[in-house]
Parts: sequence; structure tokens; C-alpha cells
Amino acid sequence: MKNELFKENSKKIIETCDLLCKNTFIFNHKWDMEVCKVPYTFSEEIIWNKIPFEDPEWTFMLNRHKFWIYLAKAYTLTSEKKYFDTFISQVNSWINTVDVFKDEYFNCSRTIEIGIRCLNWIKAIKIFKNSSCNLNFIENKMIESLIYQCEILIKTYDDFRTLSNWGVMQNCGLISLALNYQEQYPILNKHLIIGLERLEHQCKIQILPDGVHWEQSPMYQNEVLNCLLDVAFDFEKLNLDIPTFILSSIKKLAYSNAYMKKPNHNQPMQGDSDETDLRDIITRSAYILKDQNLKYFGYNFVDFESIWDIGDSNVSRYEELPTKKPNFTSIALKESGNFYLRDSFEENSNYLWFRCGALGSGHGHGEHLHFDLVSNGEDFISDPGRFTYVEGNRDREFLKSCFAHNTTIVDNLPFSKFNGAWGIVES
Repeated sequence: MKNELFKENSKKIIETCDLLCKNTFIFNHKWDMEVCKVPYTFSEEIIWNKIPFEDPEWTFMLNRHKFWIYLAKAYTLTSEKKYFDTFISQVNSWINTVDVFKDEYFNCSRTIEIGIRCLNWIKAIKIFKNSSCNLNFIENKMIESLIYQCEILIKTYDDFRTLSNWGVMQNCGLISLALNYQEQYPILNKHLIIGLERLEHQCKIQILPDGVHWEQSPMYQNEVLNCLLDVAFDFEKLNLDIPTFILSSIKKLAYSNAYMKKPNHNQPMQGDSDETDLRDIITRSAYILKDQNLKYFGYNFVDFESIWDIGDSNVSRYEELPTKKPNFTSIALKESGNFYLRDSFEENSNYLWFRCGALGSGHGHGEHLHFDLVSNGEDFISDPGRFTYVEGNRDREFLKSCFAHNTTIVDNLPFSKFNGAWGIVES
């Protein structure tokens, strides 16, 4: 299984990067927040504020630059220079073109994009450098650009960002940048202090006592967890103690993932979520926490997604960690109103998720009293998830509604009414 997964994931990375070398972009990888499986090609220069398919979410994805991490991975896997050259070309194109303080680049400049860019640029740099690439001529340019962009992250922080996954991502970006480059750029010392103070407050108010993120969407809960793990790995690689609040937050989120995980290892498509396998994110959490119980819910081995963070030299530390099977099967996460009943944790088990909690944020759907049912490992009744974010799309509005869920509707009247892609009228 391990070799098959590595082969399959390597193939997908290389296919994506071959497209990138032709200025063709596709967003269909695991943990992509806004999936777009239709490729789009720029015939000449990349227009970074372009909105194809009338979907601004596509533009947001373009400007998060996660695909630069893929280019770094493809270079590591193949040593083909075209991937490095494409990376350098795209980095220069973006930095030389986009000014985040200009109105025309608003869709490139939201705080969530800047925070994610910090994380993705730094991870790409690290992977290229681990492959013995000489980045001296471009690394300083990238870091100085991030410092310039981070002025927005320092100044733009309000109640929305305090309570939203957006704020977690922007603060994790600040922290990662500061941790890795504060010696060269002393201005980042204050960024680290500000980022950690804000992030600690966010973790206290956003993560419920039962470990579920208050926005009630596993996809976004795991974006928060992914960012916390990125920062935790930064601390580890720098031989620094990981702050206690980050470790406890990772533990709470990872355990609620373990409890919600369906027999096929996927998260429920609750709210704005996709059907995504949770084992890699649980594996990284188990490694950071050295947690035997969590390892039971992840992989027994270091998977393709995780090895880039854990590193070749630390694989044995994870694989030698004992696995401890839980002494329960069902659990009630009362604070979030999510109840999980099962007869075992095997892939052929029976599983029921019952939903009776708060709506959450704009990522929430009209799913009160909804239940997912899995029989002998096979989905029988399932939440349909998000599918699209496009404003005005009838599918988007239907999939958020009570009519798209396995719940109660009286006289053809729903108990929750939604307004467009994000708003709720009443509940």
C-alpha cells in the first residue's frame, strides 16, 4: 500500500507540474480549499488578477501558490531543471507584477492569501534547498516581498479575523516567516510576538472543548490544523520548544478528526467540506504529539503527504511509535452537537453521524438533525458537501439548504433559509 500511494501521488505531482511549465493551472489536489478540476492556460504572461470561469475563488487559489511546493517536490523527485526554472520564472513574475496595496490586485491581497503565501513560499524554499538548489539570488527577494506584504497582516486584524479560520492562517504565516528569518530581518521579532499572541487567543475561542472547530466544517477545521502543524514543524526543525497552546490545539483538533473519521477514512462532508482522507493529517499530528492513540487512526507508515514535513531522517521515529487501539467505539461531542456511533473502527464497520448543534459560520449548511449512515463500510446516506462556491450558482444555494440534507421539512418549508452563497436569513 505504501509504495502504491507514493507512486500514485508522485505521478499526480509531476503531471500537475508538467502543466505548470506550460502556464496551465489546475486545482485538484488534496486539501485544496477551492477545487477546480478544469485546467486554465495563460497563452502568454500569467495575469495574476485574472478571474476565469467567473469564479474569484479560482483567483484566490492562484495567488496562494501552493503549486510552487509541487514544483519543489517534482524537482526533488526527478532532478529535472524545468521545474526549478518554472518556479523562478513564476516567482519573478508575481513579485514584479503584483502590488498588494493597489486596488487592482485586491483578489491577490486578502489577508488569508497573504498568510497562506507565507507558509507556501517558505515550504517551497525549504524543499528546493534540501535538494541542494542555490536560491541565494531569489530567496532574499521572496522574503523581502513577504515582509512588505505582512504590513497588511499586522494592520488588518478585526473581530472577523479573530473568530475566523482566516485569522489563524494569517497569524500562522506571520509566525512561520518570523521563525525562519528573524535573525536576518530583526523587524520580524515583533511579528513573532504579535502572531503568537493572536494565535493563542484564536485557539482558545475557535476550538470548542470537544475539539471541533466552531465553524462546523471539517474542511476548514483541517485547514486550521494544517496551519498549526506547519508552525509546529517550523519550531521542531529549529530545535525550539513548540508552544504548549499549539500542542494542545493540535491534540484537540486531531482527536475530533479521529472520532469523526468514516470507515473509509474520509471526513464527513459536513458544511463546506469535500470527501477527504484524514489519515495523513492525523499521522502528522501523531508524530508531533508522539501519540500512540492517534497513530491508530492515521497511517502505520509515513505517507507521501507527511514525509515532506517529517523528513526522511525522522521516519523511524514515527514508525517505531507503538499503536494503541481505543477502548471505545462511539462518542458524543456534546459542545459541537456531533454524535458518532459505530460498532468498530474497521473499514467494513457500521457508522452513524448525527448532527444536532449550532449552525457555525457561513460555511455551515441547513443540516440540523441530519445523519450520515454507513452500512458494512459502504455509504448509504451521505451529506452532499459543498461542490461549488460560485455566487449565484443554483447548485451552491441548493446544497446549503435543508432540502439537500437528510433532515426534517414540514409543509415543504425549511427550518433554515439561506441568502446566496454565504448568508443565512433565519434559523
